[in-house]
Amino acid sequence: MKKVLYVTILIFMMIFLINSCKKSSELQENEDYVEELGTKTGTFKFYITADSATNAATIASQPNKEDVISLVVTIENLEVHRTSDQDAGWISLPISDGTFDLMALDATSWAEIISETDIAAGNYNKFRFAVTGAQVTTESGVYDAEVPSGKIKVNVPFIVYEDGTTEITIEVDPKASLKVTGNKDNPKYKLNPVLKVTKVDEEEDDDDD
Repeated sequence: MKKVLYVTILIFMMIFLINSCKKSSELQENEDYVEELGTKTGTFKFYITADSATNAATIASQPNKEDVISLVVTIENLEVHRTSDQDAGWISLPISDGTFDLMALDATSWAEIISETDIAAGNYNKFRFAVTGAQVTTESGVYDAEVPSGKIKVNVPFIVYEDGTTEITIEVDPKASLKVTGNKDNPKYKLNPVLKVTKVDEEEDDDDD
């Protein structure tokens, strides 16, 4: 009787150990997959341009207001929001050059790059950044523009593919963004950036090997 009992206990112990090993193996495989997933990246490029329909004269077309020659903005703290997997959340991105003259961009219709970096592959649904300063140049001098709300958040879905390249371009409207009060001798400027996303280009890796 004792021998049968010992055999039964031994069988149960073997089953328990087998199941434990199986679960441990599955857990390790999942952890390996998560770790491997975290190393999959693609290239993300973020550009800024200005509304080409706007020119310096239209910004200050009111009587006794000077034309705006230069409108320089400073951008900091660029982040994108990832929705994929366990790594969901905001990701901070390095900024290549955070200072841009919107009037120069408007005159040339160029797009200047804000950030170019490798980030985790996956799904994203928005980005945000801060406008921390703005300066206006007219014929009479250089003036600091007030930026009442420096944080800008834009909801836009996009995908970063492994070894692919995703490009997003935002277009700022200088005329709609800059407000001028006061007079020619004592002008006051306020910047509330008005922008839209004009391009979302998602390219997958063409290499099938």
